[in-house]
Amino acid sequence: MARDDDLSLLAIGREGGWLPRWALADSETNIMTGDPVTPTLVEAWSKGFLAGHEAEAYTLLRANATARPPTTASTTAAPASSTTRTTATYVRLGVGTELRQPRR
Repeated sequence: MARDDDLSLLAIGREGGWLPRWALADSETNIMTGDPVTPTLVEAWSKGFLAGHEAEAYTLLRANATARPPTTASTTAAPASSTTRTTATYVRLGVGTELRQPRR
């Protein structure tokens, strides 16, 4: 099962051009601080889960470490230069509004 998850991360990178940082629905938001996919894939490699896919993983990891996703990337929901969303944005979109309702 872990191998399937790891290969799915590579498939996201292969199809979208970038490894995921923080996906929301079917889009990448690019809002995660750091790069959580790197330790995930390095650990997978160390356990042999990426056997046969090492070169692809390295290429994608290197791209994630040395470049920014273009704002036109198919996996980019937010522009790469805009890496944060305010609370007002989420309230306007109706996300988390149930949290503002008093408990009964």
